[in-house]
Amino acid sequence: MRRLHPAVVIFVLVFSTLATADPLIAGKPFARASASTIDLGRRIFEHNWARPESWTGPEKLGKGGDGLGPMFNEVSCAACHKLGGVGGAGPNEQNVELLSLDLTGTPLISARQRALDIANQIHPAFNRSNASIVLHQFGFGPDDDEQEYQAYRFDLKSRIRQENFASGDTPQISFELAQRNTPPLWGMGLIEALHTPQFRNERERIASEQKKNNRRGVSGRVPETNGGDEGWYGWRGQVSDLKDFVTSACAMELGLEVPTHLQPAYALGKSSRRRHSTALDLSNHQVMALTAFVANLPRPIHIIPENPNERRIVEEGESVFHGIGCAECHVKTHGIAEEIYSDFLLHDMGPRLADESRAVPHHDGPRVISDVTLTRVSGRSSHSSYSGSGEASTQTFRDVSHFLVPALTAPTNTDQEWRTPPLWGVADSAPYLHDGRAATLHDAIELHEGEASASAEEYRRLSDEQRSSLLSFLDTLRAPVTNNVE
Repeated sequence: MRRLHPAVVIFVLVFSTLATADPLIAGKPFARASASTIDLGRRIFEHNWARPESWTGPEKLGKGGDGLGPMFNEVSCAACHKLGGVGGAGPNEQNVELLSLDLTGTPLISARQRALDIANQIHPAFNRSNASIVLHQFGFGPDDDEQEYQAYRFDLKSRIRQENFASGDTPQISFELAQRNTPPLWGMGLIEALHTPQFRNERERIASEQKKNNRRGVSGRVPETNGGDEGWYGWRGQVSDLKDFVTSACAMELGLEVPTHLQPAYALGKSSRRRHSTALDLSNHQVMALTAFVANLPRPIHIIPENPNERRIVEEGESVFHGIGCAECHVKTHGIAEEIYSDFLLHDMGPRLADESRAVPHHDGPRVISDVTLTRVSGRSSHSSYSGSGEASTQTFRDVSHFLVPALTAPTNTDQEWRTPPLWGVADSAPYLHDGRAATLHDAIELHEGEASASAEEYRRLSDEQRSSLLSFLDTLRAPVTNNVE
């Protein structure tokens, strides 16, 4: 059993009380929700949508929706967010697969549009405003038969490996498969509070300081959404707020019809026997309850060793962490979020970590997505962009490509940019990196390139003792105490 330093226990208890009572810390209305609302959210989070009869609450879910699917990756939120306790990260078996059209060698707008039209024939989620889609793990066809979709998915992945998409007068196009690992949800209420007016300029200050100091080549930028708002969530930082993060995950991961987000259509264009209802699977109140539950998940903790020698090693490790520049991106305290270790900025992490499901570029001019200028219109959503677990961002647009005006973009490598993930709870959040390719923190550090190259090289030059102390320090950043598995 882990033993906590008394000061840690007092801090957790006091902070937990403040987080639900102080409007400044709570930041958002749902973070001050009642106990009954949070409990409703918990039950929705744990509900198995493949077994509707498992719902035992007195209230009816949604407004007559059809439940799970027809396209989905898992049967519940808790099925993925489980490592280290409720709301934790997910194993690689639960990774989201992304299918992206590779447009790197297609600079002409007309050629890109043609390629996207061809991609749409291969999978209907591709369109002229969307070159990256989710390739779902499961899909219900007619009579809820899943075999048809699995055959299609297997064939599609085989063709991708063979790059076999050219026939007749169809130009050769290529696709890329990538993955996104499930991120932990701990402390989300505090993160949401960071983009309230009191703290909104903190990221800009950090980014300006990085550019001014120009130490080790670190230079982050504030993430953006497709709609032009500041982004906070997702591996590319492309989702603006927690409610959108939660509702998009409901739609994309579970195939639920929720307010503002459509469930994805069946990939083969056929309606299943019963999964065709457009009625809501969750009401707005229930979505807010689920968001409130996520917002009130406890923050991770820093376990301080009681043994003096172990404590000295951890303190030396934290000194090394700062000394080799890790803290330039993994900022220890961000606003009111103490020991969060993130600047929430996008950084170029080098070509080894690149993929074609790109970050949203910074725009100084008209919004351009996949080289087609788009204008938001009212009504239900028809466009969905996605970049990882819980990261779908669905919006409605009207194609006005005949009025195309080039946008002014910052010169960044959007395929190599990633939002700095918070390190709180990192010891209980393996595997690491956006696709879970790193089994250990040592492996993750070794894969750092781009803006992190200098720090990674300094890490390699550390003595065995220094490297061990650094990893010992990171091992003290644990899951919330209520989540710890003994």
